Amino acid sequence: MSIDPDRVSPPADMAETDTQQEEPARSESPDRGDVQQLRTRWREVQGAFVDDPHDAVSRAAELVTDLVDEVTARYQERTKTLAGQWSGGDHADTENLRTALCSYRDLFDDLLEVR
Repeated sequence: MSIDPDRVSPPADMAETDTQQEEPARSESPDRGDVQQLRTRWREVQGAFVDDPHDAVSRAAELVTDLVDEVTARYQERTKTLAGQWSGGDHADTENLRTALCSYRDLFDDLLEVR
């Protein structure tokens, strides 16, 4: 019999409403200007399809690849930062480890949303 992790409540000291410890910021999403620029580029790609379908698809692939690379780099940096906060051997106290686990939970949730 397996346990459904969505039905198991975290211990009270790890509840998401815990505000006693400042936790690292969640990954920054692109600002509105970046999103608008990406959407503009996408519209240009779509508009170019009628005149040159092959080039439009090639540009679409490049745009999506660039975006995936950017998002991947952001999550890799966040993972690296988290690892640096607790992986210093036996020097991390329980509170630091609790904070790290909460941060990993946030990252996990973010990644599930992207998935």
